[in-house]
Amino acid sequence: MRVFIIAFIVIIAYLLIEGKIKAIYLATENMFGNLKWSQLLISSKIGSELTDISNCDNEKNLSVLKRESLLRIDSIWMDMRKEFDLNDYALLIFFGKDSVKFRIPLDSTFIISQSPITKIEKEAVYDQVVVYENGQTSGPEASIFVNISEDGSQEFLGLFSHFQQKGNLKVTFAVYKPIQSWFTLIKDELMANLLVLLFIIVITIFFTVRSVKKIIKSDQEIKSTLFESNLELNRKNEEITDSIKYARSLQDAVLMKPEDIMKILPESFIFYQPKDIVAGDFYWVMEHSNQIFYAAADCTGHGVPGAMVSMICANALNHMATEQNSITASLLLDKTRSEVIKSFTAGNNIKDGMDISLLIYNKETRHLQWSGAFNPLWIINKLNGKVTELKADKQPIAAFSEMKPFTNHTITLNDGDVFYLFTDGYADQFGGPKDKKFRYKALQELLVSIVNLPFTYQKQEIERVFKSWKGNREQVDDVLVMGVEFK
Repeated sequence: MRVFIIAFIVIIAYLLIEGKIKAIYLATENMFGNLKWSQLLISSKIGSELTDISNCDNEKNLSVLKRESLLRIDSIWMDMRKEFDLNDYALLIFFGKDSVKFRIPLDSTFIISQSPITKIEKEAVYDQVVVYENGQTSGPEASIFVNISEDGSQEFLGLFSHFQQKGNLKVTFAVYKPIQSWFTLIKDELMANLLVLLFIIVITIFFTVRSVKKIIKSDQEIKSTLFESNLELNRKNEEITDSIKYARSLQDAVLMKPEDIMKILPESFIFYQPKDIVAGDFYWVMEHSNQIFYAAADCTGHGVPGAMVSMICANALNHMATEQNSITASLLLDKTRSEVIKSFTAGNNIKDGMDISLLIYNKETRHLQWSGAFNPLWIINKLNGKVTELKADKQPIAAFSEMKPFTNHTITLNDGDVFYLFTDGYADQFGGPKDKKFRYKALQELLVSIVNLPFTYQKQEIERVFKSWKGNREQVDDVLVMGVEFK
């Protein structure tokens, strides 16, 4: 397409420079606007020759008797064609005594012939003549000559001059040529200038190929750069992932291993589902002296930031729990809060910390204590299905505007009591048919429905319900649900 557009522009420019468009305009369109054209240009040049033709007594032998005069007319016409670039036009001379009967075409073949006028031409010529009473004829300076086909369509052929009366001979003439369309004109010029067109095509192909090569080279360079960038990104990603996995191993090292927990508390389960590789939620189980510490904690954030906070909080719990042989749940939270605040405010104004639900079980006395920071404790008796909720203090293990000592709850242990600790991740998970939160009420109903199952099956059911509820949606937070029965 680009080649033909360029070729079209070049040919149009060539026609303008050569004056061919101007000549065509002069010989076609301008004739309609200025009907004196043929009379002024042609009649003035061949008038004397027409007079010579009019002296011919034998009109049938005109081409023989007046051959020299006709050759001179043809020569004059050839000069005019060169002058006005009318190489494709012919001159028709119509003549006859009393009426116009014959015509002599003068064209580029230089063959002068005489032939009878056609019926259509005869009617067209007669239409241009006005005869006055004094015998004089009149008509337009030049009249349009139209060839009428049998189907009624009309084709412009040229322009008639008015009749000239030369004695008994009536003479008129017409510039003849059908109008060329722009398509025909440009097609002819394209064929006439094939070498120019081929040159344009070659140049266009050359620059096109050159541009394509540059694009391909640029594309290859971009792909190479992207490939190297992807390799670098993959390398960085692997390094970051490896670092996070190592952080997970450090976090796991702070927490008691599941198999060790089962040795201390065989009737228990922990459903732990971090949102990322590392988590802000953590379970904390420790045995010190005659006490077993059992807690579900939710630190600020999740992922790497949450994991860093969780390690600080877990270390603070370990440190405070081992300071003395016996400690209350509320005092442990108070001391842990002080330790966490000290760790985070060393030169920084950071208010990160954790929410927690903490149980302390005395193996000798079988006494239970509980204290909570925002996170409650649910006690479900599997013998009668009764649910008891202990509400936590509305303050975190962190710097807080109105810090108060945490409340210590002493719990009487009844047969069949199962204790459930949890963070907010399970209840806040979006899912289900209406994409809503699971909520605490549904979690409590779930726990009531499974409280009589062995703890292994309780964990499986909690996991199954969570996955079913979440479906293909993204997990919104770390999830931790813990259950234990003290026997």
